[in-house]
Parts: sequence; C-alpha cells; structure tokens
Amino acid sequence: GTQVEQPQMDWYQPDGQTREWRLRSEQGWIAPNQEQVRLEGKVVMIRTAESGQPPVTMTTRDVLVRPDSRYAETAAPARAVTPGGELQAVGVRAYLDQERLELLSEVRGVYEPPKP
Repeated sequence: GTQVEQPQMDWYQPDGQTREWRLRSEQGWIAPNQEQVRLEGKVVMIRTAESGQPPVTMTTRDVLVRPDSRYAETAAPARAVTPGGELQAVGVRAYLDQERLELLSEVRGVYEPPKP
C-alpha cells in the first residue's frame, strides 16, 4: 500500500457537484487496490451544511474506510457534534450513504431541541 501525509477525502452527492462529507487525518494508508483506506491518528469527518442535511462534525482516531461503499469504522472513542446536540461512543460504524451511524458501546448523548 501507499502511505500518505495529511490525507483528505471528499465525497459528493450523486450530482457530482455538492460535497457531502470531508474526511481528513494526520496520516493515511491506501491499499494497492484502493478498496480500503486507513485514516491514522486524529480523524475529523465533517458533513457540510451544503449537503442539505444537518451538519455533523465527528472526531475520532484510526478509521478504516471503504470508499466504494462509503463506509467507515473505528474502535476508538468518537465524538459527534450536531446543531441539536452531541454524541459520544466508543466504536462507530458509519454508513455515510445511508446517513446511518452505529454506536457500539459506552454511548452518551446530549440532545437540545431547537429553540422556537
């Protein structure tokens, strides 16, 4: 595989114009067949407001990404911040094309309903 410094991955909506997610880390490793990418060290995953969905910023470490299926997972502690609150968990599976997160253990959350 190939080691890379400060990799950044952008995922777009099917129109190819609207950026939906940006993933970046301190270091990375790309498998020879490019089916797997390891984001190593501190990892930040951001869903932008321009995606039409509520923005999310998730911080964690050491994420395995399968770019073709827009899937990412980590066994490390993770923190996700949204306009409505914050979630923390140890271990996350993110199915980014389905807008679905599986929080694996030690889940804690704070939810603040929007102000009227």
